[in-house]
Amino acid sequence: MGPLLPFKPEEIGSQEELKKQFGFNPDEPLVYASVSGPYHERWWLGSKLLKLFSNPPEGFQVALSLGGYGDFEGGGGKVKVYSWLPDRFKMLKACDLVLSRSSHGTITQALAYGKPLLLIPTQEQTEQIFNARKAVRLGVAKALDPRYLSKEKLHSLIVEMLGDEACKRRAERIGREAGKLRGVEAVVEEALSLLGLHPNLP
Repeated sequence: MGPLLPFKPEEIGSQEELKKQFGFNPDEPLVYASVSGPYHERWWLGSKLLKLFSNPPEGFQVALSLGGYGDFEGGGGKVKVYSWLPDRFKMLKACDLVLSRSSHGTITQALAYGKPLLLIPTQEQTEQIFNARKAVRLGVAKALDPRYLSKEKLHSLIVEMLGDEACKRRAERIGREAGKLRGVEAVVEEALSLLGLHPNLP
């Protein structure tokens, strides 16, 4: 069936154009750090990442979305912080690496856009641990135990992944294959079929 996406990657401009729209250098790798989950999990990971990215990193830029509501936008230069990022699919297209929890939705959307992932699974959630392990086995991700999350470990893994061309190619190949599948259209057709109606979709 394929992932359910409001926008396909090819519908929202080039990666370079989108980096410029967000105020980033189009010639430097961009990490999209997306914080999600229940409030206490967002608070823990968000505050941790804010501290770890407090100084401008070397070799890459960071867009950090804290997963809260509002229109706060802070930081500048190589690190930008958003309380809420409404154009997150544009950011998915703009970035070179996704840093996030390992929910099924986050992983499938990132891979639909051909992006490798650095995953920080929630330790109490076996589903997230399983999702992270599966993505690692596919060769499109690395996983970082939140108990050992440090600036040195995080930055070294980011640099390692940004330089891993094989991982990047595998993620891009999955993205191309996902683009051949039908997501929303297939769901609508199936629903209409169950209702005894005849879908009329292109």
